[in-house]
Amino acid sequence: MGDIRAVDLNLLAVFDALYETRSVTRAAGRLSLTQPTVSGMLGRLRHAFSDPLFVRTAGGMRLTPGGWKGQSSGVADSSVRDSRGSTRFR
Repeated sequence: MGDIRAVDLNLLAVFDALYETRSVTRAAGRLSLTQPTVSGMLGRLRHAFSDPLFVRTAGGMRLTPGGWKGQSSGVADSSVRDSRGSTRFR
């Protein structure tokens, strides 16, 4: 990935919602977006991080090792929650 400052903060909110809900559909509901919109944003995240980030399993979406790196670094938490107060779009 290039410069983290170039990543759209809305994409980090999607990452956070996907991590918490383990579902594109539930993440979309939480963010008041459509499922295709969140799916497209996940595609943009995957491109930005050059990693699938999440894979589908019987138990829901699971982080890849590359996704764990972003989650464990707190990128989504510090960038999204601190700047917006929540992961919901307004």
